[in-house]
Amino acid sequence: MERLILDIRHINCREIAQEKNLSLGTVNTIIHEHLHFRKFSARWVPRQFSAFDRHKRFEGCTDLKERFDREGQDILDRITKCDESSVHHFTPRS
Repeated sequence: MERLILDIRHINCREIAQEKNLSLGTVNTIIHEHLHFRKFSARWVPRQFSAFDRHKRFEGCTDLKERFDREGQDILDRITKCDESSVHHFTPRS
C-alpha cells in the first residue's frame, strides 16, 4: 500500500480500498496509524521527514549560512520568504 501511495500521491482512500479489496476503515487505519501518512494539499505525504530529508534540509541551511557569512545582508535581501503551505504544485495524472 505504501508503494501505491508513493507512486500515485493524489490517490484517495476509496480508490486504495477498491484497488486492494479492503474496507475503507482498514485503509484509513493502515495509512494513518501504521504508515504515518497524512493528506496535504490533496497529496499523501509522510508525517515526519526521513533521515534523507532532514539531511537535505540541513545541507540547504548550511549553504545559506555560508553564503550569508560571505555576502552579508545582500543575500537576505534576495531570498523569497513564504510559508510552505501556501506553495501549490499540481502534477496531472497524465
